[in-house]
Amino acid sequence: VDLRPKPGVRFWRLCCELDFSPKGEKEPIVQSIFPKSQWRPVMRSGVGMNLAINSNLDWSIGIDSTEVAELTTLPGELKANVAKKNELKAFIVIPEYAYEAGHFEMISQGEGNSRCYWRIEEPEIQKIPTVQFAIVFKVPKEIKSINLRGMVWVEPNMNWLTADIRDVFSDLADRFQTLIRNKNQAAIKFSRSDVKEWILKLPKANLTQDLAT
Repeated sequence: VDLRPKPGVRFWRLCCELDFSPKGEKEPIVQSIFPKSQWRPVMRSGVGMNLAINSNLDWSIGIDSTEVAELTTLPGELKANVAKKNELKAFIVIPEYAYEAGHFEMISQGEGNSRCYWRIEEPEIQKIPTVQFAIVFKVPKEIKSINLRGMVWVEPNMNWLTADIRDVFSDLADRFQTLIRNKNQAAIKFSRSDVKEWILKLPKANLTQDLAT
């Protein structure tokens, strides 16, 4: 997701949803997604990383050897999936995965379903020019193509907006004053969104199930 706000605009919430079809018994199923909230300690550190899919079809991270010391306090379940870049064991690697953010909050869900969703809240999320999402999904081998619908929307930081118009607030029309006083409704009203749809042609499968990313 490329964030391209106008100069001075501040966003604080980013939502992204991916929806696979066709639906039914042979619908695509999301195997695993990235990022998930458990990876926040790594992502907050700001270290450069390679994102990889390991033999368990789960995510691993490779970092420079000079940055290993910064991640010594990671929980045990994360340490097992973090390695030096030259020691990373994986069959698919996304190099130079970047996510520079502060103390953000994240909700992610969708594993085991045909739809997945992320919500990231960061006071100045517009400082991240590109937010990257990754998934592993599986489909029956006889399926030759699938449809993917992607939706993204961002909400402005209402504290920033109201601070900039405080001096002229009383001059605004009553309906705008009422809207801005209710920050949740105002954020939805001033949000921006986009929708894209793709048809993904799948390679011919030699296994019972074909795994794709």
